[in-house]
Amino acid sequence: MFTHSVHCPVVVASPESRGSRHANHLWLAISLAFVAALFTAAYLSATRARRDASASSSSPDASIGVVTSLGMRRTHNGRYSAEIISASPIAIGLGETWTVHISRRSHLVSHASVKAHVWMPESDEHSPAASKIRYVGDGNYRIDNVLLTRAGWWNIALVIDGNRGTDSVAFNVIIPSPSPSQPEQAHMLP
Repeated sequence: MFTHSVHCPVVVASPESRGSRHANHLWLAISLAFVAALFTAAYLSATRARRDASASSSSPDASIGVVTSLGMRRTHNGRYSAEIISASPIAIGLGETWTVHISRRSHLVSHASVKAHVWMPESDEHSPAASKIRYVGDGNYRIDNVLLTRAGWWNIALVIDGNRGTDSVAFNVIIPSPSPSQPEQAHMLP
């Protein structure tokens, strides 16, 4: 039979280090409490916003409920970040103008080649209009003629070819079907 022994050192903390360890635990507890308070505040704020939105949508003149995902996001390979910073009101059948801001870490991306592809992923329907994109300064690009022809899920994919290479990013818009009393082509959405 083989035996073998292991020597484990025993470390006894000095009174001074026990006090600093206690202080570290206290700071950790305070930090965790602060983070929990932030999450609670964010949850309550989101709950209040949902409640206010549902209360306002019950009125007959309220918004139809377009869902958009246009905020800041990293491109698929992480080369750039992009966000839609302004968009005309979403309208079915009308060419819209959007402004997208493109950056790389804290630097603006200027004079990149940007192309847009507007399509419906569920039906593979493509927008009949070609969007025109041009650089307008300060890392901003104007996209003219974003045409959403009917209700449903639309994906606006951008291909960015800049000084850090080519990458892509996608934004989404979901337009609910209008009520039967409102024709789809003429209905303006907020």
